[in-house]
Amino acid sequence: MKIRIRKCTQGDLGKVVDIERRSFKCPYTESVFLYHLLMNPDGFLVAQKDGVVVGYVIGIAMGRKGVVISLAVSPEFRRKGIGSRLINEILDCLKSTEEVDVQVRIGNRSALKFYQSVGFKKEGIIKNYYSDGEDAIIMRFKRIIS
Repeated sequence: MKIRIRKCTQGDLGKVVDIERRSFKCPYTESVFLYHLLMNPDGFLVAQKDGVVVGYVIGIAMGRKGVVISLAVSPEFRRKGIGSRLINEILDCLKSTEEVDVQVRIGNRSALKFYQSVGFKKEGIIKNYYSDGEDAIIMRFKRIIS
C-alpha cells in the first residue's frame, strides 16, 4: 500500500475532522485543528492514499519536551502500518526534544498497545482527564541521548 506522509493543509481539515469524529468519543472541533495548523504547520501531518487523507498526527515541541496532541487513522485503514508511519514522522519532527508524551484514555486498549509497540512506556495517570470523567494514562517516549 503506497502511503504518502505530508504536511496538512487547510483543504485537508474536513477529512481530518471526519476521521477524528469516527475515532474518538469526545472529538476535537475543526477550530482546534485550524488553530494547530496555523500555529504549528510543521507539526501537523497527514497520511494520504490515492489522493485521500486517511490519517493524521499533530505534535508540538515545548522546549525539551514534545507532546502528541492527537493521532488517528480512518477505521478502514487501521492495522496497516499507517499509525506507525505517522508517529515515526512526528517523532522525527520533534527530534529536538528529549521525551514525547501522549495522553490515552485508560479504556482505549488498542491505543495503549499501539503506543507501547512504537516505544512509549506508561508513566502515570491523570484522574478525570476527559470531559466524561475517564482517566488518562500518560505514555512517554524517551530518546536515548549518547
